[in-house]
Amino acid sequence: MKAIVKSGGFTLIETLIALFILSFALLALAGLMVTTTRNNSVGGHMTEAATLAQDKLEEFRATPLTSSRGTTGKRDLMPLSMLEIGMLPQARTAI
Repeated sequence: MKAIVKSGGFTLIETLIALFILSFALLALAGLMVTTTRNNSVGGHMTEAATLAQDKLEEFRATPLTSSRGTTGKRDLMPLSMLEIGMLPQARTAI
């Protein structure tokens, strides 16, 4: 009787199991990429909002304030325009 020599290759079931594990891992990575892309987009929007808010605060800090109510006891302050504080030249009318 001849001895059966086992070949060194893979069986069909081993190959199918390996493909199943590989496809499961790739699907998990694809889901992770979707989540990462979404979070990156949200982070970009948050950065843009913070930058706009900081610019607006700097604009408010640079604008002088004056009382618009006089002595009514309320603290209602409003910014002066550039023309009111004399930073822009008055428009000249032709005579």
